[in-house]
Amino acid sequence: MHTYDDSTEFRQRRSKITTKISERPFVRDALTTPEARMEYFQGLGADGFVDVLTSANRTLIKEHKKSVLVNENYNFIIDDEDPANTFHVLPAPEDKVPLLKELYEVARSVSESQLTSPDHIAALIGFGINAIHPFNEANGRTARTIYALLGADETRRSAMIEQASQGAENGGAYLDPATFRQPLLNMMQRMLKTHQDVDGELVPLVYPAISSRTPFQEVQPTSRAATFDTSQLMECIFRDQFMAPMVAAMVAARTDVSCTDKVLRDYNGTAQTFDISTFFEIASEQDMEILRNCYRAISNEYALTLIDVMAGRILKEDRMVVATHQYGACAATAPLLITALARGDISLDAEGYSTLAEKVAANDIIQLN
Repeated sequence: MHTYDDSTEFRQRRSKITTKISERPFVRDALTTPEARMEYFQGLGADGFVDVLTSANRTLIKEHKKSVLVNENYNFIIDDEDPANTFHVLPAPEDKVPLLKELYEVARSVSESQLTSPDHIAALIGFGINAIHPFNEANGRTARTIYALLGADETRRSAMIEQASQGAENGGAYLDPATFRQPLLNMMQRMLKTHQDVDGELVPLVYPAISSRTPFQEVQPTSRAATFDTSQLMECIFRDQFMAPMVAAMVAARTDVSCTDKVLRDYNGTAQTFDISTFFEIASEQDMEILRNCYRAISNEYALTLIDVMAGRILKEDRMVVATHQYGACAATAPLLITALARGDISLDAEGYSTLAEKVAANDIIQLN
């Protein structure tokens, strides 16, 4: 795989070039007002939208190939504070362009309804790009740059693009979809029936387990966003602490997996364990393909559900509780929340991801409007 320059100096040079492109008359004139920005976006079409994203990404990383979309490598994100244990496996390469086109269609439909603001549409697109993670490099910078193009007026656009295209540490919009990860996964666990409610807590029906007999090869991550080939995919899936029990439960429920009886064991009478090591040792090619398809189904459903929630198409009235630096515990609908986060009206503290509803008294929660 081609290695890209990721130094601060390189980012700064590419940032200046990206900013100059945004200041060209044909770009500037198309984005003068919120209404003009929405008209420009609505006129792109799904293919044109993907082309714009690809062009922005190519500029940011100085890649001259026509397409730098991921087409053969799988991506994962790891937790900076706990890289050994926290994986998040992203959508499969072949699903990324269809997901980007669905993101466009949802955002276009919502924007044409005139029931939302250009700021919300720009935030929806930025968060959606990061959730799909379509590129080998610079997904965050691409998302923030597109947000600045669609969400900022002429007086702020150049400064925002310069900040955004250098990286999160240099400023730019907050567009991290991990904000919604826990509540969305809980919703999916109920919907897919991979977990059961025990005394108010969702617990897996099937627990992935590694036997000491044949421990599988560990993949050692070296960066927050890294890639791995198909042969390592299945192993990485079972290191994603949220996805692993869901995939295991879906595979266990299939009647066409040849080795189910050899990898499943009863656990406490109410659940089962799934012996990953034995599965990798004896699974047929069809079994592995079933596993991969289960992962794809969950990953795609998560991305599509996230897009619909952020767009306000589902859970319209539900408010998520987050911890902010400015106001402490705050509640807001998802569209309002992503708009405020992207604009910088609020910022999350260390425990800011939306998992606090049960920890904070109702009368202590500020309602964002």
